[in-house]
Amino acid sequence: MTTRAVISIVLTVLFILIPFELSYATTTFDVTIDTTNLKALPGKLVFDFANMDTGADNTVTILNFATDGTPGLPETQGGLTNGDIILGLNPAPQTTISESSGGQLFFYNQLAVVFKSFGTSITFTLHV
Repeated sequence: MTTRAVISIVLTVLFILIPFELSYATTTFDVTIDTTNLKALPGKLVFDFANMDTGADNTVTILNFATDGTPGLPETQGGLTNGDIILGLNPAPQTTISESSGGQLFFYNQLAVVFKSFGTSITFTLHV
């Protein structure tokens, strides 16, 4: 009997928001990840959000998240993460990671999108 090793790939998107004295800007990234080489393997796509400015209410918004893979249940750490990825929708029109939850500020927040099996692509738009 042959044993197939399970490979857990963690793709990390790390954004550190640095405080600016005069203004804050929104930056948008359109992201396409080719996961062809990971097709049918389990793994995670991890969004890490670290906030160094406790004076502003910073959020990260993930728009139009879509994959041809098979997502599992997402995992979170830190502040409030809500929206369509948390609800298990695919495509997921909008998901927000916030630095605060119930008045408590979090320096570090994480959303891990767990995949039972990757497909050939993952696409989303990121607003930071």
